[in-house]
Amino acid sequence: MKIAVDIDKTLFDCSSTIYQLFNFFALYKKKSKKLKYDVLDVSKVTKTGFAIPFGKMSNYREYREILNACMVLNNWHKNNHTVILLSSRPNFKAFQRVIVDLINKFNIDVDFIVVACNNKAEFCKKYGIDVLVDDSRENCYNCEQKGVRSILFKDAINGEMRERLENQGFRVASNWIEVNLLVNFIRNVRRNYFLPEKIIYDEEYLQPIFQG
Repeated sequence: MKIAVDIDKTLFDCSSTIYQLFNFFALYKKKSKKLKYDVLDVSKVTKTGFAIPFGKMSNYREYREILNACMVLNNWHKNNHTVILLSSRPNFKAFQRVIVDLINKFNIDVDFIVVACNNKAEFCKKYGIDVLVDDSRENCYNCEQKGVRSILFKDAINGEMRERLENQGFRVASNWIEVNLLVNFIRNVRRNYFLPEKIIYDEEYLQPIFQG
C-alpha cells in the first residue's frame, strides 16, 4: 500500500505559539486547484547558509513525537508499504532542516518527503495513494471525494467530539495504535473488494466494527 502521512499535529507536535498559529491558519488556507508541491531531497539539506528563524518551530529539540507514531511508520516500511510524509509546510530552509533532524533523531524510515503541497487530495489521487493520515477534516473529506481512503487523526480526542466526527462519516483515530488498526482494515477490505460504509469502535476493546 501507499500511505501518506501528515507531519504536523499527526506525527509530531510542538508547544511553540508560532507553531500553533501556523497550523491554525493552515487549516483555513484556500486550496489551489492546480497541484503544486516539492519533493525534499534529504541529501541536499544542509545546516549552512541563511534561514528565516521561526523560534522554537525551527528547533527540532522542541518537538515531541506523537506516541507510537514512528514505531508504526517503521513497521509499515518494514512490511513493504510505501510511506510518504506529505506536508503543506512551505519549503523554507528552516523547515527543511527541522524535518530532516526529526527523521534522524527518531530513526524514521520513509520513502519520500513531500512539502509545500497545496492540494493533498489531488496529490493522493494523482499518485495512487491508498490512505492519507491527516489531522485536517478538509483534507480527509476531499480525499474521500476523490476515492482515496483517509484517517482523521485527532490526538487524545474526547468521546463527544469523536462521536460527532464519526457521525459525519470520518474514520477517526485518537492514537497511532488505532491508526494502524484502521490501515490494516482498509487493506483487508480492499483485498476482499468490500468497503463498509462506516467503521465504529467497541470502546472497551477498541476493535473496529463494520456497519454496512
